[in-house]
Amino acid sequence: MPQKLVLIVIDGLTPAMLERAVERGTAPALAFLAEHGSYRRAVTTFPSLTPVCLSSLATGAHPDV
Repeated sequence: MPQKLVLIVIDGLTPAMLERAVERGTAPALAFLAEHGSYRRAVTTFPSLTPVCLSSLATGAHPDV
């Protein structure tokens, strides 16, 4: 059976903000997901605007294509 993927995108949330919230215990649901799943930092595309980034995630192509 193929593995399933849930990708969570929280617009404007930096990795440092998330990691700090998890350490402080102020994001228990996200901490649970990271602990029981997989958490990785990613590299964004340019320009780093939500529609551009989400389009690249969906298509696998950079905006200049």
